[in-house]
This record gives sequence, structure tokens and C-alpha cells, in this order.
Amino acid sequence: MKPIRKKPTIVGRPIGSANRKIKLQSRGFKEKIEELRARRSLRRRLKVVCACEEASKKEVKQSDSELKDTAIPRKRPQRTFISVETPEGCRMVIHSRTSTDHSVSEFRDESHLDDIKMEDQVFETPPSKAIISAREKLTAARFRFINEFLYTNPSSAIDKDYSKDSESIEAYFKGFSQQIEKWPSNPLDKVIAYLNGQAKDLVVADLGCGQGLLEKRVKQKVVSVDIVKTNSWVVQADIADTPIDSDSVDVVVFCLSLMNTNLSDFIGEARRILRVGGSLVIAEVASRFGKVGSFSRALKRFGFIETHRDCSNKVFVLLRYKFVNRSKLPKGQIPGLELKPCLYKKR
Repeated sequence: MKPIRKKPTIVGRPIGSANRKIKLQSRGFKEKIEELRARRSLRRRLKVVCACEEASKKEVKQSDSELKDTAIPRKRPQRTFISVETPEGCRMVIHSRTSTDHSVSEFRDESHLDDIKMEDQVFETPPSKAIISAREKLTAARFRFINEFLYTNPSSAIDKDYSKDSESIEAYFKGFSQQIEKWPSNPLDKVIAYLNGQAKDLVVADLGCGQGLLEKRVKQKVVSVDIVKTNSWVVQADIADTPIDSDSVDVVVFCLSLMNTNLSDFIGEARRILRVGGSLVIAEVASRFGKVGSFSRALKRFGFIETHRDCSNKVFVLLRYKFVNRSKLPKGQIPGLELKPCLYKKR
């Protein structure tokens, strides 16, 4: 048997790939290692130089004077995207096909926004579902706050300058429309159906009209009155003291507008402007009534007799009264003439 030869070791370790450098140095190849390193570094530099030469060949040759005035155009125009935050919280992304001498960071400056052409694509990225949900909750909370204030205060407490607070008005009507959408039907539609079945020459007073939608959907002449002027045809006034002449109206409508605590003032104003034989139409939330019969008996003291009652809807009640006599107004608190305020649970 041949004897097993052991590998030579240096400092007690076998010479392997990790110690190849030491092995070569021990055999006198130090100079060759340095030569190989120099060649490798030279090869890398040559690659960079060649790449720069190829890139320079593709550039368009222009004179020095032209380069000072204009930028070097590319074969394909660079597409630039500018992201701008709008006040509503959406990102406005502008896709520009203008000259490519502006960088994205330069476009963020307002001075370069004029360079964007009209044919460039401008669009808004929609907000996320979380943002939409948060906005809806904030709008609903603001609506509840304003609504509760109206239910717990007289109409005289509402400042007329409230109409200048466009944000509150927008939040209120937006929350109101969201509330109506959850109902099985809109009480205003039933009022419109009733009026469209009446004569065209009637004069209608829509007290607490809101946005004045009734006037645009019926054939009769309508006087729209509200404490807030939301449209040009709405008369801004307290519905307890309107500028309408006495004994000049055939139909008075209170559609979800008997909100304030001075309810008797509203009924008294309707009595003043109505002609004898006219009609009073009331649409209110069903939960506000203790007993509808007690409410109708209270109105009888103002000269109104109930002619129609619709409680088929679980959310609201529709009542119609006929004005039969103009006797003296009752004094003091009238039993049964009250509606519960719509209060919300504290969260």
C-alpha cells in the first residue's frame, strides 16, 4: 500500500482556495497577481469609455449658440407626471407632453405650470374608501349637531348671518339628503302628488322650503320661504313672521319644517296668510308625534279641521287640514300642540 501524503500546511492550516494568495506569494507570483489586477481595472475602464462613446454618437450635434437657447430634444418625448394636492384631499395628477428640459422637481414650481398644454391629460385620483367613510361620518356628525340646535331653539335664535356660512349650509343639506335616501319614500313626493292634482290657479306657500325644490316641480305659483337663502327664488325670512300678505294664500305647506320650539307661532302665521277654505299640509317625522289625534284637536282651536291622515309610512306622517274660520287666536300654551325634538344618542 502507498503511504498517504499529507498536504503541506502553513501555520497549522491546510492550503485551500482561501489561502491561494499566500500560496502564490510563497512561490513568487506576487508580481503576476498585481498584473492581473491592473488588467481587470483597465478592462472596466474601457467598458465605461466605450459606453460613453456610443452614447455621444447618438446625440444630436448642435452648435454652442443653439445649446444655450434650447435643450437637446429626444426621439421620444419625456412624459412628466406632476402630483398636486387639492383642497378636497384628492391628488391631481397632470400628464405633461411639453418640452423635456424641465425635470419633475422643476415642474413642482408654480412658474412652470403655465408650460403645460391644454391637450395634456388632467385627472383626479379618487380618494380611498377610508377617506370617503371618514368624510361621510364627519358630514353626518355636523348635520346632527345643526339639526339638534334647530330642534331645541326658537326660530328667533337663528342668526340671519347663518346664510353666509356656506360650509354649514352645505353640510346640513348634504346630511339631510343622506337621511332622506335611507327612508322608504320622500314625503315631499307625496306633497307634490297632492298639489299636481289640484287647480293650477292656486297660490302655495312653502314655509321652511329648504332648497325650494317644491316650486320647481308643481304647476301652481309657489312662494318659497326659509331662514336660509339657498337659491335665487327663495325668500329669506323667519317662517314665524313672513313678508306674505294676509289672506292671500290657498295652500300652506310645512314639509319637515316644524322644527323649532315656537310651533304655535308657525301655525299662527299659516292661519294669517291662508284664505278661509284653504288647506294646510303638514309632513313630519312620525316619532315626533305623541298622539296625532291630540295634535289635530289642538289645531282645531286655530280654525283647522283635519281632512286627511296618512300614517302608512313608518317614518313620517302626512296630514291635511282645512281652514274653516278665523276666530281669535288662543292664548297661552295649548294642550296637544307639541312635537318631540329629534335628539341623537351621544357617542
